[in-house]
Amino acid sequence: MKQFLNHIAILLDRNLHLFIADKTGMWLALLQAPFIALFISLALYGSGRDCENSDIIIRKSHAFIQAVEKDRANTEVMYEQFRMNQGFTYLLQASDMEGKEGLLSTTHAQARATIFFVMISASIWMGLLGSCKEIVTEWKVIHRESHSAFSTGAYVLSKLCILGVVLLFQVFCLTLISMLILLKSDFTVSLFMGCLAVNWLAGFGACATGLFLSCIISSIRWALALVPVIMMPQILMGGLLRPPAQVLPEQRSILRQTISALTFQRWAFEAALVFDTRLAQSLDKDGNVALEHRVALMKQDEKETSLLYQPKCDTPALDDYFFIGGSGSIGNRLRRPLVALTSYALLMGLLTDMFLVLRIIGANHGNKLCA
Repeated sequence: MKQFLNHIAILLDRNLHLFIADKTGMWLALLQAPFIALFISLALYGSGRDCENSDIIIRKSHAFIQAVEKDRANTEVMYEQFRMNQGFTYLLQASDMEGKEGLLSTTHAQARATIFFVMISASIWMGLLGSCKEIVTEWKVIHRESHSAFSTGAYVLSKLCILGVVLLFQVFCLTLISMLILLKSDFTVSLFMGCLAVNWLAGFGACATGLFLSCIISSIRWALALVPVIMMPQILMGGLLRPPAQVLPEQRSILRQTISALTFQRWAFEAALVFDTRLAQSLDKDGNVALEHRVALMKQDEKETSLLYQPKCDTPALDDYFFIGGSGSIGNRLRRPLVALTSYALLMGLLTDMFLVLRIIGANHGNKLCA
């Protein structure tokens, strides 16, 4: 164990010096996160205000349905007034009586969730690009040192440590700048720390994945070419474009669900939404998710025969709108996503170690594919 720790210390010192010695690579790694954050902010700034009309419509519709439920005896009169545009005044009064509810429309929910989704995607992108060339560029050195006292476990662990520290700085800048500009009114230390942890875990899983790619291929061009191949499933299956909770049961595909479960973007996105929805600042005095973090969904009551009583309005929490998680505390809701992200990073690290050992053995026996 002592020899293993000494080996790690030596490799950490060497990797750190190599990182600092490459001035161009170092500054590119440190400066890319602020620039990406600024571009994200430029693209998404004010996106919530774009949905104000949708929010007003859904809130008034919800208030009208609530009023109908409370006063069913006068429903037909209210409905006729509403059809003749004479009920609009009543609609306004109903909205005032409901306390100007801060319910979100589905459009607003997508816009708010996009901020967290893009931050996670950027973290994954930086993690992949930062690690996909590491073993490829150092393979000759690794092969030469494998003839002496060389520990693949210490090498992989030291690489992940340096990559993780660099990524932490990148994600810190990315998250802080993006949240201060895009979520200024909702910014809290707890929400920032939660998003920082989620973005870093997603990016660290990407670092481990990039290191694994770098281990099994022998060309830098192949390493860079495979990065988009890894990124596309993250974006397409990450849960934003088609929220899993909104997919009809008959439309659910086992293959799509399996691929989605294997993407760290999906788990990080769910964890970020749980943080945003269920932190103390997002709960009302009774400990329930506040209206400002609920999405209004207009539905029909299929059991109701009267057209007057068919409209219904569900108000799931923002995280429940995207993912089927059920009720529970923030700890219970975060358990699955955080375990999945941590397990994925550990698995990719172990696979990198194992395949690096196999590649060294193959190269020592003259296998050209491993050289």
